Amino acid sequence: MPTNEKMMEDIAVLTKELNLKVNTEGMGSKELTNELADLRAKKKDAERQTKSDKAEKVRIAEEKVAAKKASGKAKLVVCKGRSVCCTKRGIIGPGQEIKAEWLPSGKNDIAKLIKRGVVDKA
Repeated sequence: MPTNEKMMEDIAVLTKELNLKVNTEGMGSKELTNELADLRAKKKDAERQTKSDKAEKVRIAEEKVAAKKASGKAKLVVCKGRSVCCTKRGIIGPGQEIKAEWLPSGKNDIAKLIKRGVVDKA
């Protein structure tokens, strides 16, 4: 079991890290032990909070990047009950994405397919 002096030093270090003020004068070993346990628990809570804050910030940043990418261009997909034969990809079935660069005339072919109801924006 640590001495009272050692516990007071540990309490001083933890209070400095957590920006708290604790008066240890006149405390017995039981009171010092309880105070040290409380400070260690507060430190763990602060670490957990910091980790969860970082994870939340990362998640929000990823959502913003995904939203920017999605808002840039609408995804084109083949309509239900239809299929398209591409020179570069073969047969593309219903619900699958299709891109203009996969077709021989590119955007002209996409425009024709949209007009016929074969391809639609997702």
